[in-house]
Amino acid sequence: MTAEDRRIYADSLRAENGIRGSVGWYRASFETARQLRAIGEAGMHAPVMAWGGEFGVPVTHEQMSYITQSAVGGIIPGAGHLLPEEKPAFLADRMQAFFRKTQTDQ
Repeated sequence: MTAEDRRIYADSLRAENGIRGSVGWYRASFETARQLRAIGEAGMHAPVMAWGGEFGVPVTHEQMSYITQSAVGGIIPGAGHLLPEEKPAFLADRMQAFFRKTQTDQ
């Protein structure tokens, strides 16, 4: 991330109600857990790619593995919360491979 990237994030957080989007997922965590449990119990049969950052939310792939056997992904070493900004080439390569595979599997 560049200094300009950081400035953009900081400006958005300094704005009125700017922090709400960043912490809203904490507020919704129990509802999200209920939704994921329901999806897991019903069974999900769609391709799922789930990556988490080593220093962010590393359990993302593990959580999706409870919902579907088709989950691919894992932990991105050295990444935090902002995966596309921190590891764009890594993520782009994995996304392209994932979408190519899902197209050929259908």
